[in-house]
Amino acid sequence: MNNNSDSEKAVDEQFEQRTASPDVGKRQKVKAHSKKWWWIYLILFCAGFLIITLPIIYVGFPNIAQHGVNKARLEVTGLEFYNPTPDHIEVTERIITHNPSMYTPTLDPWSGGTFVVTNGTYSEKAILYLPVPKTHTKHPVSNAAIVNATVPIYDQDQIALYATQLLTLKQVTTALVGKPLLHIGKLPAIHVKYNASTTYNGLNGLQGFNVTNIRIDPGNTLLILPNMNGTAFIPNPSNITVDMGNVTFSLKDPKGVEVGKTLIENMVLRPGDNHIPLIGMLNQTLILPSLENGFANLTITGTDVVYNGKHITYYEKALAANILHLRLNVFQILKDSLGV
Repeated sequence: MNNNSDSEKAVDEQFEQRTASPDVGKRQKVKAHSKKWWWIYLILFCAGFLIITLPIIYVGFPNIAQHGVNKARLEVTGLEFYNPTPDHIEVTERIITHNPSMYTPTLDPWSGGTFVVTNGTYSEKAILYLPVPKTHTKHPVSNAAIVNATVPIYDQDQIALYATQLLTLKQVTTALVGKPLLHIGKLPAIHVKYNASTTYNGLNGLQGFNVTNIRIDPGNTLLILPNMNGTAFIPNPSNITVDMGNVTFSLKDPKGVEVGKTLIENMVLRPGDNHIPLIGMLNQTLILPSLENGFANLTITGTDVVYNGKHITYYEKALAANILHLRLNVFQILKDSLGV
């Protein structure tokens, strides 16, 4: 009985060895191989990880960031132009950035070129370059401002074009262009192409312009001293403030004969209705032949803009391009002036 049991046990052991030893042997070989060459597997794992992650960081992330910048929209909420000189101007610009992306990047300080956009076409040269401060863009909106930045005028023709459009058009479009450095969290900083255009209200040709409370000195006919004063009413439908200095206007009759001049000192156009005192000279001898039933139809054109003793030619060109019309009740003005 014992012999049979021992023989059966030996058969079972041989069967187990034949069926189990190949797997056990493979596992042992794999274990030994891994133990010996573990550093190769570590290198391969790291390489694979880098192959996957590096394109995401250095290719995918820049594309995502650029897409987010492209989707952002600017809204100009305030523009101020002060202390103009022939080649510099002080600018304050307040904007709102509309950011539909959930990414909230930070842009380092950068220099943004401002371009005139006419019917979708960018001007060849920038008007000027604005020092855009460090900005953290939030979702969905964030505020930014450039305050009291005195910047050189990059191109005289372009600033004259911009000033003309700003004065004459109902709406103006400009673009801010540059390559700021963008940060998101701990990811590597990258340069992105910033190109955002925005449309905002212009001064609409000073529509609604009028002169009220006019008084003249009938006895002053020498045209040496001012013989006229009044109040210029100038509506400004935009959110733009323009400091222009001393502005001289030419008054002409329908035949183009200059019948007088007016001067507005320290002229500043602010948003809303502007009531500004003026003085001038009215040539009573020349204006009388142009009267129709006591009324004179005059055209008014800006001719000179002087700030701190210097001519601001880009404002002069803008005013020359914007002809105003004024209908004066001369007989009534004479009565008011004489107290009749």
